[in-house]
Amino acid sequence: MVQYAVLADKKLHNGISLFGQVSIPTGEVKTNTYKGLFGISGRLTLTNVVVWDGNMHYDPKDKMIEHENAFVFRGSAKLYPILEIRGHKTKEMSEVYLLPAIKFRIDMRSAFGIGVQVAISDNRQFDTQGLFTYDVAF
Repeated sequence: MVQYAVLADKKLHNGISLFGQVSIPTGEVKTNTYKGLFGISGRLTLTNVVVWDGNMHYDPKDKMIEHENAFVFRGSAKLYPILEIRGHKTKEMSEVYLLPAIKFRIDMRSAFGIGVQVAISDNRQFDTQGLFTYDVAF
């Protein structure tokens, strides 16, 4: 993946980037031996309490548009409620999912989160999905 910030503020807290990605399978596949996509992403700090992160990209091989929008709220120094909406659209169908979650900061380099993702469209790969994340920076 290659990403380039085309617009950013001086502190690099807000901006817009263009990106492209090529995925090559490492095992046996019968179809779609490679995939590529390109898109746009952005971040906007609305206040010192809310951040919006979003991206939209197009996969020409599958003729599919995918999107993700996340709102991260600062409840306290250690507690971050999150609301994410994501989905994808092809010529034949559209899927949309909603993910309310909460992230807990352990220290400056790590956090864990828990959430429940639910389908809000008639087309869906699943009804409900539980998610658990562990983030670590090094």
